[in-house]
Amino acid sequence: MEIKRRHLLGGIGGSLIVPHAHAAEPVIEEKKMNNNITLSTHILDMVSGKPAPDVKVILYKDTTNLFEGHTNIDGRCIVIPQNQKILLPGYYQLAFHVADYFKRQQYVVTDPPFLNIVRIDFGIAKNPVSDHYHVPLLLSPYGFSTYKGS
Repeated sequence: MEIKRRHLLGGIGGSLIVPHAHAAEPVIEEKKMNNNITLSTHILDMVSGKPAPDVKVILYKDTTNLFEGHTNIDGRCIVIPQNQKILLPGYYQLAFHVADYFKRQQYVVTDPPFLNIVRIDFGIAKNPVSDHYHVPLLLSPYGFSTYKGS
């Protein structure tokens, strides 16, 4: 293997020895998809600072309902598609039916409530960084936020 000397930080005085084949290429470890992508979610009620139990959660791919369930006492839900054992790459939607939860909590909300169903559209990559996707929901009666969890 040919070794090529390259200067590090242009003229500061040090040098770095790198194999020629990788001199200009970033080192990216490409992960092979093992077709066992899992999905989970949880809801944190930002008014109470506690998890939101018994919220109906539905997973869709296009217009197909793949899963329907409820968050547990810890506000968590492991989403397992009913029509398939794996999640394929593509776009999905999680629908959280939150208006009933707000009513059960006796929050003062408008009639009809500002938020009824919170929908989060997200994609599953062909070569994901992780075999697990976690899509949390931070929730209040008048707003919500999400992020790609781990």
